[in-house]
Amino acid sequence: MADSNILKKALIKILPEAERSLDASSILTILQAEDIINDYEYYDIDGERNRIVKARKVFQFVSGKGADIIYKFIDILDAEPGTKHLADKIREKAGITKQDDPIDEAGGENLEPENVLESKPRKLDLLHGVVPKVAAKWKYIGLMLGMDDVLDQIDKDEKTVRDKCFAMFEAWLKGEGNKIITWEQLIKAIEKEGYGDFAVFLKESLENGKDLY
Repeated sequence: MADSNILKKALIKILPEAERSLDASSILTILQAEDIINDYEYYDIDGERNRIVKARKVFQFVSGKGADIIYKFIDILDAEPGTKHLADKIREKAGITKQDDPIDEAGGENLEPENVLESKPRKLDLLHGVVPKVAAKWKYIGLMLGMDDVLDQIDKDEKTVRDKCFAMFEAWLKGEGNKIITWEQLIKAIEKEGYGDFAVFLKESLENGKDLY
């Protein structure tokens, strides 16, 4: 695992190419959902009209973060259409590979539990893989997840059902519901609200290591 200084230098080295090829608007929501950028940074970048400056701001904000955040940023670039070449360039400049993922400093083991259904869902998977399928019943699913106290406020604050659904999942991930934050718990809630086929798809995809979107 490279330290943050090496990763920051790698980001700076490929900045000219990022300015030419990165459509920052296409990944902004993902970066915010994955806590790569905060709300202030999101709106600052989103309000910029110049595409080149927008891409530059993304890299500048990310380069000011720690190594773990930069690694997450690289993984997002790697997964999104049209940006994989940037992830490859960053890794090349930093002298790292895809296998150089952060590990648990205490035990040297990856933090994922043995049973993937007992793991905590990633925001990116919820945003792209779950929200589009279940947004229509976001409030009912929220009730199943014990989110009673925040649903009315989310309903007032967010405009679209997709935004409401994702905001509910974000609150759930922060432990504002019944404190059981696993794929298994979410799949049970989705199934009980009438999405049986999708619940089966989620379970099988997770167990077999398949993409959710």
